[in-house]
Amino acid sequence: MDDPLIIAGGPVATQPEPMAPFIDLFLVGDAEERFGLVTDLLSQVEMDVSRATIMLCGPEPMMVAAVQKLLEKGAASSHMWLSMERNMQCAVGLCGHCQYGPDFICQDGPVLAYDRLKDRLGKKGY
Repeated sequence: MDDPLIIAGGPVATQPEPMAPFIDLFLVGDAEERFGLVTDLLSQVEMDVSRATIMLCGPEPMMVAAVQKLLEKGAASSHMWLSMERNMQCAVGLCGHCQYGPDFICQDGPVLAYDRLKDRLGKKGY
């Protein structure tokens, strides 16, 4: 398959129509009740992730679990990008509200390479 598989949506997704031309599967609202966890969905879909570029956003525990499942399927950690959600106040890296280890999400992100983040993910204090 040469085209990417694009899955989007979530609890606040209510208007998929503008994105319809770009999305293969759009989960509207609390789709967890219908589809289960993202990791369950990843287990059910047959795909070659060895050449994939993977971009994840969502709650950090979900991204950590999805990354682990994708690594098990053969995805390259160097081809993964995560969108880190943090409270941003000043947007110039001075207040420290968005600091995540050595990174300031307002300046360095919010999308960062998984290899840059992997030692910090799932740990308290960041």
